[in-house]
Amino acid sequence: MDIQVLGPLSVRENGQSIAPTAAKPRKLLALLAVHANRLVPVQALLEELWGDRPRAARAPPCRPTSCTCAT
Repeated sequence: MDIQVLGPLSVRENGQSIAPTAAKPRKLLALLAVHANRLVPVQALLEELWGDRPRAARAPPCRPTSCTCAT
């Protein structure tokens, strides 16, 4: 899998584009790719994706505490 985050987000698997088209999944994928091989706290993801919206409106009831994107 090849993920490019400079310029428009580009994701390719075996030469075929597989980038998500919805805004939040694209933003999440780009954020995880930029922090490849490092833990990203869920709180940081929530703040990046939903900003200052009320916590109840953005946080799922059960969630992990960190995410990683391995390269």
